[in-house]
Amino acid sequence: MKFLEKNILVYLVFICSLLVLVFVNVWQQTKVKEIGYEVGRLKEKSEEMENENIKLKLKIDELKSPKRVEEIAVKGLGMIVAEPEDVIVFRK
Repeated sequence: MKFLEKNILVYLVFICSLLVLVFVNVWQQTKVKEIGYEVGRLKEKSEEMENENIKLKLKIDELKSPKRVEEIAVKGLGMIVAEPEDVIVFRK
């Protein structure tokens, strides 16, 4: 009878260990997929941000353009282009 009880105990331990390994494997695969989805989402967000950065740099260049600044100065602020004889240069 003791031999039979030991065998049953060994089988139970084996089956429980096997179940634990299966559950760990399933959990691990689930986590790998979750992380894969997260990596894909972050790559997409990174590309969106890079595109936005390019657009913003283009907008900065557009806003800084000398032609635009001159147009605002002349039309918006009523400034005029100085004649060479009106320019005074100070030197140290």
